[in-house]
Amino acid sequence: MRPLLRTAIVAAASFAVSAPVMAAPFNNLGFEDAAVPANLLPGWTTGGTEVSVHYGDVCLGGACIVVVGGLEGEYGLFLQSGYGAANHFAGVSISQMGDIPSEAKSIRMLSRPDSAFPNSGQFFGWENLRVSINGQDIPLLLLDVTNNVATIGGNLPIGLAGTIAELKVETIAIDDGIERWSNLDGIEFSTFLVPEPSAAFGVLAALVACIVRRHRCVNRRGCAA
Repeated sequence: MRPLLRTAIVAAASFAVSAPVMAAPFNNLGFEDAAVPANLLPGWTTGGTEVSVHYGDVCLGGACIVVVGGLEGEYGLFLQSGYGAANHFAGVSISQMGDIPSEAKSIRMLSRPDSAFPNSGQFFGWENLRVSINGQDIPLLLLDVTNNVATIGGNLPIGLAGTIAELKVETIAIDDGIERWSNLDGIEFSTFLVPEPSAAFGVLAALVACIVRRHRCVNRRGCAA
């Protein structure tokens, strides 16, 4: 083999070994890329036992994913856990691989507030959702409710920002005969941390204490610093 050709092959092999693995950014996080009815969830992989994917249909007892009108934009998802194989309850999931933005600190999304329908054996709302990245669960908090739309979110584990990872969103499945439904829309990564309830309460308590102290100081005409 000619020396020049051997050198080129060795250089190419070295580059292939050392070159970083690249992935595309997460896409279709708002589900607006749906091509009805041919390709309802481009970019996403569905999971679960005997899961069906529909557009605008009603699920009748089974585990299913439905593309529906969005909580923002034209399209969103309706996820339902239900009876699967061997007549046991099964959850549904969507997942995809992508680049987590290097400055990302939390993940946020839209759903619906919780509500229960005990007579019909159904529980509806955001608390039926579970989010994980590379298999690590992201504890979700309710951040806001406006016009019956709930904004929820959770902080990313340390070290995940700037990496290639699998994002997975699924419904909780408990074999208790209760169907669990959730809307999902508008997934996004944020550069802000999700405030912990205890931390937010601590800040509020400190602010109130400061205001009370200043009020007393004014009434007493002066306080020590």
